This record gives sequence, structure tokens and C-alpha cells, in this order.
Amino acid sequence: MLLAMRSWLPVGDSAPLWVTTSPLLEGEWEEAYSQTLLATGASAYAVQSGALPPGLAIVGDTIAGTPRPSPSAPVWQTVAGSLGVATQGGGFSGALAATGAVGFVVRAGLLPWGVTLDTATGALAGTLAVIGGAQDSPGPAPTWSTAAGSLGTLWEGAAASLTLSATGADQYTISGGILPWGLVLDRSTGALAGSLPDTGGATLDPLETYTWSAPASPNLGSFAVGAAVSIAQTTTPTAGSFYILTGRLPWGLRLDSGTGAISGTVSAQATSGAYSLTIARLDTAGRYGSRAYTITIL
Repeated sequence: MLLAMRSWLPVGDSAPLWVTTSPLLEGEWEEAYSQTLLATGASAYAVQSGALPPGLAIVGDTIAGTPRPSPSAPVWQTVAGSLGVATQGGGFSGALAATGAVGFVVRAGLLPWGVTLDTATGALAGTLAVIGGAQDSPGPAPTWSTAAGSLGTLWEGAAASLTLSATGADQYTISGGILPWGLVLDRSTGALAGSLPDTGGATLDPLETYTWSAPASPNLGSFAVGAAVSIAQTTTPTAGSFYILTGRLPWGLRLDSGTGAISGTVSAQATSGAYSLTIARLDTAGRYGSRAYTITIL
């Protein structure tokens, strides 16, 4: 713990107030480190409890130096090699152990999307996401069995049933464009089904008939890496499927197409900042609605 001090303190005056916030900047062994300390009214700084890493010292208002590993480095108890096999969409838990370790960190590479490391205990836990991100490598890309091109001709007023198929696919999504009004994609199976409204040959845009009663605000909140997120969506009418129309969720979070719930654990690979997305809902009767949201990762 660091202590900010004054050379003298007038009666009735308050103690220095910290401007520098915790945690301090991270450092690397054998690399130069510098962190300026700032507290209003402080004339000196000192370590009140604990100790700085070897090689660092407080010089004036700055923690500076080159941190060096402890003479007795931690000894791994966890055997090197594979930590196990996990399935996309399934839960994973594991533990790293090292005698003498005061913390754990990923020095190279990335954890699978959805899995986080507890830097204090060495625990690995989370739910593996089904769809990888731009910097993730969940495995070989699915291979389409359904031929590219036209899926066929559909008639207004008639029921439609089509199927998309890809080897190795866990989910299906629409990356661009929209389905004809009345059709719904089952993200789990790839089935396209519904009934096309009879518009008499005219062009008819879907009317926004869904209204949202939850969440109360389009601002879904701010979350740190490792935070568990659970946000419910409630609409009127209550039937229909949810899907992301534009934008995306931060890594580690998923949208349940059936319930509309946004849940998961914010992955360490999630970039900090505000994410904007639009979630839509559609049913086989042609009812449609959408709502724009923002969610912030700290």
C-alpha cells in the first residue's frame, strides 16, 4: 500500500487525496518501468505496507527502475502440455498451480474466446463461444453443403421451408441483407421457414409491430473484463426470434435467439470501448421490430 504525506498539516485541513488510481501500470520483468504518483497536497510518497518488486524504488513522486524476478522463481506444479479438450458452446474449467507464485498472466497467445484467467488464483473458467472473432481461431471454418446461389422460388401466401447445411457449423447467422418478410432463420439448425404474406405482387416493407418493455434503457451498462453479464429482453407480442441486425456484442457475450437474453462473461479479448448494435425480432406471422443498444467494456 502506498502512502501520500505532507510535510506539515494545518489544523482542520484534510489529508492528501489520491489522484492516481489503482491498479498502477503493469510492468514486465527486466524492462524499464516508470509510474508517476499524484495526490493533491502531497509532498512525499512512501510504501505503507507490502513491498515494491525487486529493482523498483520511489524517487520523488515516481516509481521507477527495472523490475527483476525474485531469486527463487515459482516452480510449476501443473504439468506442461494440454490442459484438456473443450467443446464450443460448452463450459470449461481448469486450474494452474505453481509453488511460490503470487500471480498468473498470459505472456503469449490468446485464451479461447469465452475463457478467462483468474490472475490471482490461476483458475481458468468460462463458456466457450460458438462463433470465433477476427482474432480468434476456433478451428477450421465450416464447409457449405448447400450450394451457393438461388435457394428457389417462393409464392406469396404460401408456407415456405428451406434448409441450409454446412459441415462443422454450430450456428447460422445473416451477415448481410435481410430475409423476405415472413421467413425466419433457425440459428441452431439452419432451417428457413415461415409464410410469405400475400401482397398482391406489390412491394411491402414490414411494419415495426414489436415494442420493448425491458431493458428499461438502450444503454445496457458498463462491464469490466471477467464480469458476468445477464440482460433480459421483453417485448410485446412475446413470440418470435431475436437476432443481431447490425453491429456485434463484445467477445464472450451471446444473444439467445429464443429468449432474447444477452449473457456470458466478458472475455479478456474484448476491446475496451462502446459497442453499438441493433437487435431485431421477427415471427412467422410477419411481425417485426428492432431496437438499438450500446454496451461499454471498461
